[in-house]
Amino acid sequence: MAATYGILGKVTSWSGTFVADLIGTSNSPATFTLNQVVDTSDVTRFVTGSGGARIGRNIPGLKSWSGTISCQLATPRIGNAGLVTYSSGYVANVKSFNISLNADSTDTTVFASTDPTWKSFTPGIVRWSGSYETFLDSATAPHGAGMAAEPAAASFALVDDAGSTADKILAGNVITQSLGISVAPASISTANYAFVGDDQPTVTGTYVGGIMTDPGGGVYSITTPIAGAMVLQSYTSQTFSGSAFWTSISFKCEVGQPITVDINFQGTGPLTGPSGY
Repeated sequence: MAATYGILGKVTSWSGTFVADLIGTSNSPATFTLNQVVDTSDVTRFVTGSGGARIGRNIPGLKSWSGTISCQLATPRIGNAGLVTYSSGYVANVKSFNISLNADSTDTTVFASTDPTWKSFTPGIVRWSGSYETFLDSATAPHGAGMAAEPAAASFALVDDAGSTADKILAGNVITQSLGISVAPASISTANYAFVGDDQPTVTGTYVGGIMTDPGGGVYSITTPIAGAMVLQSYTSQTFSGSAFWTSISFKCEVGQPITVDINFQGTGPLTGPSGY
């Protein structure tokens, strides 16, 4: 009996055409977390008799599970080929950006012939948002948030190799929600914009197959997350399995750092673990 190194763990599989690509063809998982919790309910009642102890009472409730998967691109790259364009905004000297796709998750546990002990969840509407950071420019003043022309077209390239099949670009209409300017004597002055997407974004290139369908021409649109069978391995002889769907997918691109993809998932129904779990 000994402690185990994480190098012997892995994201074994996640079924479904899109999510299988998200953690396989497009990206390589580097870490995962798995969290299992049980609800508790306070059932403290009046003390009967005299001199009873003033101690709370609880009973266990339904169980649920969720987790995260952090990935790198299948062929790791730094963000030096990234690019941000925005028809109505300030994009001088951009150094990094973050994009997040977030899906609602609703508890849909119901009565059944066998008493449910695990919660069931159903995915809902997908929304997207993000932020990008720039260095303030000596010749071009930053634009304020909420420009009159918004929503307006913007694109965020993890990789922009001038039309190469390796291009990985997410584009759509956005509304800038905030502008934050930071100025200090010994630092380069920066501007940070936060934005929210309006309606359906598209992806050009071969990337993020796990969240996209291809209507033709290599331009993809976001699909609703669908639960699929997931298998996670914490050690060679220890696996956990159940049905899960993604609730958020976040991309981070910074000019001198590896491009990363972080996934949050929600389990629905039971989680099966190794012997003794």
